[in-house]
Amino acid sequence: MGRLDTSDPAIFDAINDVKEHTTPANFVVFKYVPKTDKLKVQEISEGDHTDMLDEMNDGQVQYVFIRYKVSEGYKFVYVAWCGEGVTGMLRGNFANHATDFENFLQKSRLGFHVRINARGEDDLDEDTVIKKINSAKGANFIKAGTRKQGTGPDLKKVSAGFWNEQESKDQAHAAAMQQHDAARLAALEESKKREEASLKQQADALLAEREREREQEHQQHMAGEAQRAKQWEQHQQQQLKKTLAEQEQMRMEAPQSQIGTAYDNKADAPEHNKYVAPEPAPSHATDFSAAPAPAPTPAAKPPSFGGAPAPGGGGPPPVAAKPASFGGDEGGYDEGGYDEGGYDEGGYDEGGYDEGYGEAAEGGFDEAAAAPAAPAGGLGTATAQYDYAGENPDDLVFSEGDVITILDNSDAEGWWQGDLNGVQGWFPSNFVVKD
Repeated sequence: MGRLDTSDPAIFDAINDVKEHTTPANFVVFKYVPKTDKLKVQEISEGDHTDMLDEMNDGQVQYVFIRYKVSEGYKFVYVAWCGEGVTGMLRGNFANHATDFENFLQKSRLGFHVRINARGEDDLDEDTVIKKINSAKGANFIKAGTRKQGTGPDLKKVSAGFWNEQESKDQAHAAAMQQHDAARLAALEESKKREEASLKQQADALLAEREREREQEHQQHMAGEAQRAKQWEQHQQQQLKKTLAEQEQMRMEAPQSQIGTAYDNKADAPEHNKYVAPEPAPSHATDFSAAPAPAPTPAAKPPSFGGAPAPGGGGPPPVAAKPASFGGDEGGYDEGGYDEGGYDEGGYDEGGYDEGYGEAAEGGFDEAAAAPAAPAGGLGTATAQYDYAGENPDDLVFSEGDVITILDNSDAEGWWQGDLNGVQGWFPSNFVVKD
């Protein structure tokens, strides 16, 4: 870039309109034609000082010729503007171009009272400008031809002083911005720490609350388990007492007149020929889900279910678990687990004893008459392959070789109901072989 080009005639005409008192124009603004050193008119305005400031751009170099109304009349001010955002060659040539524009004003006899170099609006404070105008009075009025060459101010010194002052301002501004940024970052860091502490406190409180809730749930669960275990134990005891009481009552109520023997007065009667009233066991309902669970499986090595023991096994097969009526749910035990109607009142056949049994005593002991009557019906017989001692009060106890009358074999789990010598009960089918 070279010298400032002010060859456009519109520049002179615009400044002359401002200088003429009869025209409404109060200021004119000039700027560069893009990518050249040539000036052009940017704006001619009738506005005041504030309107002139609105035309200033921080990213441009501009030149302003403005008039102010004072007591003596009009005073003219030349403003050389280099915005704070201007960089590079444009900023480097600003001082020379500002002097070139001042020389153009002098050569064109377009005099002014004050020149102001400005980079920001603070440099163009209206009160400051008026003070400079008043201090200038008429003595500093620059008019073409009134000063000889070399009698004016040293422009190089003026320009150097201006840029030194601007550099100091820039450094102070940078330091202030750096300090401001540091303070802002410190405040943000402190705010972040406070927020993190608050979030951690909330998270800890939430975790503690959840831990308390889990502990309460655990305690309630344990209490419920203990209550259910207690109810189950009470239920088992009640069932056992009830079964034993019923058996005892049935033994007490058995008609003694039908149990006489031919050996009533003979002390040497064979023990095996004496009739013993059977102990009827409470029968189960057809629904095997109501039966209590059996005891654990014997420790001996089991054969396959439903068959003979494995060769060399030496022990009885495992006992399949009977379905239990008492569930683990909170509803407690099933009152219907023991079927009070499951005991068949007709299971004890009062006519099962031969009325002529007493008469047979006169003629001697009849073993066929003394034996208890076998239950009517049945599903055939089965021979015991092992001893079974029973695990529950209602199980049928037998020894190896006993022949059992099958009453019910419908259970899918393998528990059958049978009769042995007038005693009925449940037994595992894999302990017997059906005849």
